Amino acid sequence: MTLCRAAAGELKRRLREGVSPREIKELFVTAAGMLALSMYIAAEDRPLVSSFRAGNLAVGCRADGGGATAASLRRQAEDLLAAYLRDEGFAFLGVRG
Repeated sequence: MTLCRAAAGELKRRLREGVSPREIKELFVTAAGMLALSMYIAAEDRPLVSSFRAGNLAVGCRADGGGATAASLRRQAEDLLAAYLRDEGFAFLGVRG
């Protein structure tokens, strides 16, 4: 439960001004669950978990890993909310064009 709160808090802080988690509830909960799973994998330093459930999101991994990694889960969670997150990416500053 602690990781779910941490994931939700991280995503909530990154939402664009004027967007609330309630407005995009289903997407937000799904993305937070995926982010919590990525945090769990990273914190436990394990490439695998047999299953994970957060709200309506349930994830199961095959014995061979199924390609699930903490980094890819984080990217997927961020991709789900991309339209609602503040742009914190790369920017050119002081470039004459």
